[in-house]
Amino acid sequence: MAESRSYAFRQYFDRSGQRITGPQWLELFGNPDYVILAKITIPGDGDVPDTVISTVWFGHNQWSKFGEQPLIFETDVFEDGALVKVIRTATEAAALAEHEAQWDAAQERHG
Repeated sequence: MAESRSYAFRQYFDRSGQRITGPQWLELFGNPDYVILAKITIPGDGDVPDTVISTVWFGHNQWSKFGEQPLIFETDVFEDGALVKVIRTATEAAALAEHEAQWDAAQERHG
């Protein structure tokens, strides 16, 4: 039997985690300076592919269950253009820490 889950849909939050309306979210989501927290490209060297690490605010809660802190940030790791890792976090501080952790891991891979 499948596990029953209650997911929260159509809840919007600003970067501080405060609830906002759909129109407010649309305005913020249209501003790349607000959406993109950090992005870095580490060039490959032949043996190791190019790596891009991107951390963004999505501001909508579609991944967490009711009662859980909304996961409104996402850090993506791409290698040679392919998405290889997705990490979702609830706070801007956690998102930036995850970005830094992925940067450190990529630096290790790139030597």
